[in-house]
Amino acid sequence: MALKRSLGLALGFFCCAIPAFGAIDFSAWELQEPDDTVVTSSQLVTGYSDAYFYLAADGGQVLMDPQAGTPTSGSAHPRTELREMSNGSPAAWAPTGANTLSVSGEVLLLGDGASGKTTIGQVFDSTQSIPLCELIYSASLGGFEVLYEEAKGAGTYINLNVPVSLNSAFSYGLSLSDNVLTVTINGATAYTQAPSASVLADSFYFKCGDYDQTATSGTLSTVPYTEVELTSIVVNHGSGTPSATPTATASWSSTATVSPTATFSPLASAPASGLPDVLRAWPAPNPGPRQISVQLSAPADIVQVRAYSPSMMMIASFALHGLKQGWNTFPIPGASLAALKHGIQFWLVSASNSRGTGKTTIVSALLP
Repeated sequence: MALKRSLGLALGFFCCAIPAFGAIDFSAWELQEPDDTVVTSSQLVTGYSDAYFYLAADGGQVLMDPQAGTPTSGSAHPRTELREMSNGSPAAWAPTGANTLSVSGEVLLLGDGASGKTTIGQVFDSTQSIPLCELIYSASLGGFEVLYEEAKGAGTYINLNVPVSLNSAFSYGLSLSDNVLTVTINGATAYTQAPSASVLADSFYFKCGDYDQTATSGTLSTVPYTEVELTSIVVNHGSGTPSATPTATASWSSTATVSPTATFSPLASAPASGLPDVLRAWPAPNPGPRQISVQLSAPADIVQVRAYSPSMMMIASFALHGLKQGWNTFPIPGASLAALKHGIQFWLVSASNSRGTGKTTIVSALLP
């Protein structure tokens, strides 16, 4: 599915603020699909899409799980789910320090009526090859539950008593930090658990997406059964529990050279929310060929840059990490340059930090 087909016409392809949709750094993930194939990180970052993984009308990423497919080893259900990676290899980290997954999105469609449920996030125990924690959206609960499992087949389901209707936006966090598991929904702590010492000796990784618990093994279909839209994914691993407030200076520099024909409305200081709004974005020819400049209202953990063709298809995507408040100039990666040879119509630039995702900017395209 392409980005909202009328978006470019409605906004006129000029630099302006639109509601944020999310910054997803796919270089940190691989995709498990319901035919039991794996889509690599390198494929994802160049804009991979198919019948199970495509853009929503508002630019979010949809993961569709069909009613039947081929489950992965050890499972009874097919899935369309992202698996955490680290430098091209499967992630496996200790539960000490800070290990957090922050996701924004919504459940668009849920199969099996009132009995439907789908797992949208996991802290997975790679040593035992079982989920330590699954965050599940349940139709019967009208919201979320957690499956907590220290030993295979010995899990417990806990109703989080957080009602969220279908097609309603939410955010969640999964954390296994300083040896404590924490689940948050919409910014509020919904569940905590201290795993046993034997479990804390294991290694873990995150998963997120659409792992429908009523889908079965069978002939693969492309008919939507369950759909989960993700608009932001941020993973943090550090030596200590991350601060809820990003570090920010009182004001940002406005010394970068931009086109004199561009019209901007910069802010005088960082917003009180601490969110990294994209104030300005300017691809080539300024500041130079094969580069792009982005001005942020606050520091950002991830900045996501996406380029769209005149037919509204995403043709290039790349992410940057650890950008400062103010102007940031960086080269366009070679893989993205190659994808742009057929021409682009506009860019979408968004940024996220521990507070969430700021305002996205759309800018008319100048070829790099």
